[in-house]
Amino acid sequence: MGAALALSLAVACGEEERPPPFSLDSSGEGGLANLGGAAQVGTGGRTDVSPDCEGPPTPETMDLCGEQVVPVVVNRPTLYFVLDVSGSMFEPLPADDAGSSQGDPLTKLEASQAAILSLTLEHGHRIRYGLATFPGPDTGASSLLGCGAGQEVFTAREGDPLLCLNRPGGEVQNAFATTVRSLSVGGGTPLSATLQVLESTITALPQPAFVVLLTDGAPNCNEEATCEASACIPNLEGGALPSGRCTDSFNCCDSDEVSAEDLPYIGVPEAMCVDGDASLEAIETFAAAGVRTFVVGVPGSDAYRGLMNAFAEAGGTARDGEVAYFDVRKVGDLSDALAAIGAETSQSCTVSLEEQSSRPDLLNVYFDAELVHQGGVNGWSSSGDELTFHGAACDQIAAGRVTQIHLISGCPTVY
Repeated sequence: MGAALALSLAVACGEEERPPPFSLDSSGEGGLANLGGAAQVGTGGRTDVSPDCEGPPTPETMDLCGEQVVPVVVNRPTLYFVLDVSGSMFEPLPADDAGSSQGDPLTKLEASQAAILSLTLEHGHRIRYGLATFPGPDTGASSLLGCGAGQEVFTAREGDPLLCLNRPGGEVQNAFATTVRSLSVGGGTPLSATLQVLESTITALPQPAFVVLLTDGAPNCNEEATCEASACIPNLEGGALPSGRCTDSFNCCDSDEVSAEDLPYIGVPEAMCVDGDASLEAIETFAAAGVRTFVVGVPGSDAYRGLMNAFAEAGGTARDGEVAYFDVRKVGDLSDALAAIGAETSQSCTVSLEEQSSRPDLLNVYFDAELVHQGGVNGWSSSGDELTFHGAACDQIAAGRVTQIHLISGCPTVY
């Protein structure tokens, strides 16, 4: 990956209404008009936080040794969010400390909105980002209510340049925040149909590119599916219908046992079968095109751990251990997961130069205003037109603690 975090060096130097959510009761609760209250804290991309702009340090203001700024290759990675806004995302997400929570708990969607906006606010000047949601509006392509294929709601574009350390964001972040906060919930989880619709968009994203899939359940909405009780979502979740409880002996996804009247929002029992194979195939298609997929499982996805693990494996982002995806349990977990994804994708420990330095013995590297020594297990090394950071220096980058990398030529290298 190119030196996405050195991007700031260039700055320094020159429709239709959806039906109620799928549920096993008749409440039909749902519909989040706007992200409000506590969920907005720290996520707004606002540009009016302070009247004074605290600009990032520049070579002119840091009293660095040397005069020539060595240009680097800027290659912003693309993060493309695919967000589940099905009816179950209206459920509350457990707080980090139930005893200290104030007000109503955040819903899964509200917590996801806040975490996504926090990531783009923190790393927006280093990345491109876009967003699609599912389900989308119902169309003639499906006879199932709430099963329309998802759609792109924010085309991937470069984030705002970092002009003020105390006021990150700008026009792009503001537009993205407006889009994210306007999302509402309702319907099923047509993941495979969504990924298929988005295939040409995602595979054409500027590289390096990553999909960040956030969902709280298994994909469904395939009216042509058939499955045993072991792959029926109501059975897996211990649900019940008016005609009986979903058990090993009563398959709630079998139209021979369940009538359409039992399912006023769906109508086709088979549509509640887990639709994993087509979704997995789509993720594999992305990977073959060089687009890795990060999988974030919001509470509700526990019963589908095997499938979520398979998604992460196919996406090329499997984590070590029994749980290969980001398994979210509470609000803090979600924020931490997206922060980790942001740091991993937006920053690299390898920096490419536009051309090889003619005097590598006169090159020094600074993280913001801090000199980084050449060599050793915690410094940097050079090879041709690349610099690589090691040990503690790389850890600083991976943790997101480096705003800018300055490469200055003109004084003897400090070892």
